[in-house]
Amino acid sequence: MMELIGNRNEGSLRRSLGQDCVIKPPWTLADLLQLLNKHWIAVFGHVFKRSIKTTVEDLQKHFSGGGGSPGCLANALIILDQARTLFEVIAARSSYNGSITKSQLSVRLSLGIPSHGRLLMKLNKRTHQGSLKKVQKKSGSVHEINTAQADNNPHALVLSTFETIWNAVNQFSAQIFNGVGFPHPVPLGFLEDLAKPTRDEAIQFLSRLCSCLAFVVTAIQSVLQEPKGSEAGSIQLFETLLQAITQFFQQILSMNTHVTVSELFRFARDPNARMGLIQGCSQLDRALATLQQCSNWVVSSEQ
Repeated sequence: MMELIGNRNEGSLRRSLGQDCVIKPPWTLADLLQLLNKHWIAVFGHVFKRSIKTTVEDLQKHFSGGGGSPGCLANALIILDQARTLFEVIAARSSYNGSITKSQLSVRLSLGIPSHGRLLMKLNKRTHQGSLKKVQKKSGSVHEINTAQADNNPHALVLSTFETIWNAVNQFSAQIFNGVGFPHPVPLGFLEDLAKPTRDEAIQFLSRLCSCLAFVVTAIQSVLQEPKGSEAGSIQLFETLLQAITQFFQQILSMNTHVTVSELFRFARDPNARMGLIQGCSQLDRALATLQQCSNWVVSSEQ
């Protein structure tokens, strides 16, 4: 929570409040929650929905000593549930280079929410954002659909959604390749920060990841190939794309997506965004091809 809220708060407060910030860094988690609350009207109330302010206030009480010891099991469960609510609201705007996805998964696992059992728990154990950036530099990230300017981008939620998918594909592919022994270009430094699944676990998840990613890639390609002017047909294609995205989030990340058909439609109809979608789809397609090669390699190695 400290990492995610700290990253999100510091940049916003420095840009928006400057010298008016009531508490100067370095900040503790209690400080960050207090800043969210104190500057709600001026800054954060314009960014997040009003109902989340109560969650922020409750979290602030817990970490300022007013809500009992955070280390108490009963309080810990309450805090985790409130953190999950806060992260879901933040995720509706952006994945913040994958940090929100990691935080959501950590909270879900701590609460015992089903996420494909021991397999996904191992696949997400000890994931570090710095290492994720390393593997993106090596394997090629979706530069065209990132959230660097998400706050001012009308397509922020769609950008965040595709970035989350790309980050998940990068991370899980690396762990699968490592688990089955498939030759890969992933830096060793990145793999050191990720739990290594057993061969059976990796093979099981490989099949699921290939299926879900293939659905996403095919749906994007169908949207891009649709002739302009066929609005009724286009909507059906975007509904299929949303189904593919939803399936990926639920079956791979055990999360829900907040993106809508209309947001996907506007994104693909924006000439600048469409070019990014074309290039991003190409990269996802190459990632899928590598996963399929791994699957074929696994089958041949077992014969």
